[in-house]
Amino acid sequence: RPLGLKVLGLPCQLMGTGMAFPWHVISKAELGNGNIVEDMKLGVDLIRAGFPPVFLPEVLVESVFPESSDVAKGQRTRWEHGHIDTIVNYVPTLLAKAIKEFDLKLLLFALDLAVFPLALLSSFLFLTGVCAALLWLSDSNSVLVHFAVFIILTYGFAILLSWFRFGRKIISAVQLLSIPVYIFGKLSIYLKFVTNREKKWVKTGRDKEIK
Repeated sequence: RPLGLKVLGLPCQLMGTGMAFPWHVISKAELGNGNIVEDMKLGVDLIRAGFPPVFLPEVLVESVFPESSDVAKGQRTRWEHGHIDTIVNYVPTLLAKAIKEFDLKLLLFALDLAVFPLALLSSFLFLTGVCAALLWLSDSNSVLVHFAVFIILTYGFAILLSWFRFGRKIISAVQLLSIPVYIFGKLSIYLKFVTNREKKWVKTGRDKEIK
């Protein structure tokens, strides 16, 4: 997605690793806000201030993921909850601002920000298909079913195309088939967003350092 936005000449989200800022920009940014997805929030603040982040594909950054399952789950929970919270709190105002000011870059930035985490998006698409099928069974209206199937197939094709082009060296075909299991394992994280939302920023522990 960042590379596609770069090709289109559009801004991207800040992703926490490998960020660089001119001093006159970052010195005025609100950094001590305690937001649990502080990089995403900073990206929103910067584009509102007229300094849209851009992706530089020639820069390579290496980092270490936590190996402990508990630490990794805590990091995922914080990120997923913060991402959803950011969508709820900022996307509507960004869309309104973009429409009011006829700002195409801000509009597309807001639409990109509005994309739910992929596991949650997949769950929503599955539920959409189930609901459409139930409606079809109740009143024989197949239009919604066809629309839902089209969206699901398009989404699945996009994932397969992305994997074939960029992910085959990272994820095997067998691992790709296990995606539904991975999504099911994340449902508890999304349920906690409603019942016990993560609100505190916690530094993620690392098991080792890059040499």
